[in-house]
Amino acid sequence: MKKTTTDRRLDRTNLRILERLARSGRMSYSDLAATLDCSINTVRDRIFAMERRQVIQGYEAVVDEARLGRPVQAMVMLEPDCGMRRPTEIRKALKVPGVLRAHLTTGRHALMLEMVASDMGALHAQIRSEVYPLGFRNARVVLLGPTPQAGDAAAGQVHREGLVTAFRRDAGAIEVEGRP
Repeated sequence: MKKTTTDRRLDRTNLRILERLARSGRMSYSDLAATLDCSINTVRDRIFAMERRQVIQGYEAVVDEARLGRPVQAMVMLEPDCGMRRPTEIRKALKVPGVLRAHLTTGRHALMLEMVASDMGALHAQIRSEVYPLGFRNARVVLLGPTPQAGDAAAGQVHREGLVTAFRRDAGAIEVEGRP
């Protein structure tokens, strides 16, 4: 079977380099070479080649949002208002404090925002005051972390506010439906 261009460029060694860099983007050439049992020059040349071809598009810091005072992580699924110009509003949504990423989807909730906040009240206030005015409505919120457990103060707050419609322990998520 003939190898494709991609297969030749991303051989086993390249894939192993990518796997290790995905786990720790700060790994040195010498550490990579030692774990892969090859020379530092081989590792460096392969990484430079993958950067030139944009297989490696950059390196980023992984931030612990909880240490920044924003322990609530959520996916906020939104319906666009009729006539909304998606690219414009999406660019604006990415500028809202607490919005980390935006994802376009199909279906009724056509935009998903990955957001962080200090608590559920702050998250809902952010959605009401900064996201809805951009042309979105009917937020559906799925908490990603931390997952409140029965008896936790956070779980009590969520239940008191009447926001929880389904709690699935197996999925580790709380689904919150309706306008916050």
